[in-house]
Amino acid sequence: DEEEEEEEEEEEEEEEEEEEEEEEEEEEGEEEEEEEEEEEEEEEEEEEEEEEEEEEEEVECHQKYKLQ
Repeated sequence: DEEEEEEEEEEEEEEEEEEEEEEEEEEEGEEEEEEEEEEEEEEEEEEEEEEEEEEEEEVECHQKYKLQ
């Protein structure tokens, strides 16, 4: 009986450890996803800024032609 109880306790401990590891992996995965999302947002913002600058340059060019 004692051996059976010990085996059951060991199995429970192993299951708990596995669950903890899975939780840690999930947390790490979520952190990576958040970082990727932030990087994508930054890239999109940079692209938008570049587009705005290009539009401004085009407008300036048109204004120069109008002035000439």
